[in-house]
Amino acid sequence: MNIDPRYSEMLAAQRSLAGDSYDPITGLPNRQQMLRSLAEAVVRARRQDEPLALLLVDVDAFRIVNAAAGQSAGDALLAAAAERLMACAGSHLVARTGDNEFTILAAGEPPESIVEVVASVLAAFHEPFNIGERDLHVTASVGISDLARDGEGPDFLLRAAAAALHRAKELGGNQRQYSSSMLTLAEFERLHIEHRVRRAIASGEFSLVYQPQVRFRDGALVGFEALLRWNRDGQTIPASAFIRAIEHSPVIIDVGEWVIGETCRQIAEWRDMSVDVPRIAVNVGARHFQQPSLAEAMRRLLEKSGIEGSALELEITETAAMHDPTAAARTIDELRALGLEITIDDFGTGYSSLAYLTRFAITGLKIDRAFVADVPASRSATAIVNAILATARALDLRVVAEGVETSEQAEFLAASHCELGQGYLFAQPIPARDIPTYVNDRKETR
Repeated sequence: MNIDPRYSEMLAAQRSLAGDSYDPITGLPNRQQMLRSLAEAVVRARRQDEPLALLLVDVDAFRIVNAAAGQSAGDALLAAAAERLMACAGSHLVARTGDNEFTILAAGEPPESIVEVVASVLAAFHEPFNIGERDLHVTASVGISDLARDGEGPDFLLRAAAAALHRAKELGGNQRQYSSSMLTLAEFERLHIEHRVRRAIASGEFSLVYQPQVRFRDGALVGFEALLRWNRDGQTIPASAFIRAIEHSPVIIDVGEWVIGETCRQIAEWRDMSVDVPRIAVNVGARHFQQPSLAEAMRRLLEKSGIEGSALELEITETAAMHDPTAAARTIDELRALGLEITIDDFGTGYSSLAYLTRFAITGLKIDRAFVADVPASRSATAIVNAILATARALDLRVVAEGVETSEQAEFLAASHCELGQGYLFAQPIPARDIPTYVNDRKETR
């Protein structure tokens, strides 16, 4: 794509200003400046009875580029994307309003002109970006709202465009979506949670606790599972209360990367304290697992923390693995090559067949707590647990039963040759600061 050199010169000059009005990476107006401009544009459009449209543009798969090629390449990609968007938008305001999100404020243009701008944006991203010595192929998603149908003010325009962008991303990206006339309550709540989660990551509201995994035979500590907690407004919220709302959103990747990165950092810190912590399991969401660059991102996190892959176990669900078995098998092989253990979580709740299961180089299965809760009283739950254990023995896989809360459950599982258990019967999740004492006390009692 041919870019007018004046755009590059102007953005370079604005990058040197940064501060309160301009983004230092792209040279575009930042979110604060865009919000001021949007408020003024709404007033002007009402007074002059002119159309006003708002376009939110998201660079698809930007986090993959950032993880695989590094932050400098990601920054260069954003700067190049800014130039292309300037060329597409013409005289309209273009701003950088998020990590990989841009806004185009189109005032005074009829609907057909907006369609042309959107089409040119999507087309501009079909051409590769030459960053350093490589060509990077990324696409864009666009959400569009307009003042005539999407409310009375800037907030409504932003919410409507964000909801439209969210739909475009959910449909796979590389497309445009126009807003409906109103945000549904569900959409608004989902967007609100996503916003709060992003802010929680940035402001340090997340923390991890670690639940022990023990051997039924002798009670020996064999590992931990890292569990996410959100410390919000004086309350501690478990991941189960909010993860489902964002599991299909791009923000789930940010959450997953934070959890894995924090676990790696914590392991390294414990080792510096001479605390020999056994393997730690970390949950990986379906959308995160399906990222092609997951193994490369894991390699970078391991290198950054200085720990080996065998210190970690990644837990993925049956559903995530079976979404695309061929791609899943390839990703699992790449992760195993780093030394990581791989467990199928919530086993028995999905739809995998034994034939597919044998294709995956997994190391363990985890029996879902829903089955554990009903043994030994329920014949159907007992039959399912025994079938899972038989499958694991046939494939030489380690098995962890989660949600063990009673001695009856533990006795049944041990008698059924289940090796490992996790649950409140053994220990509640433990804060990171208490892990050294817990591990050392367990060693002394052995």
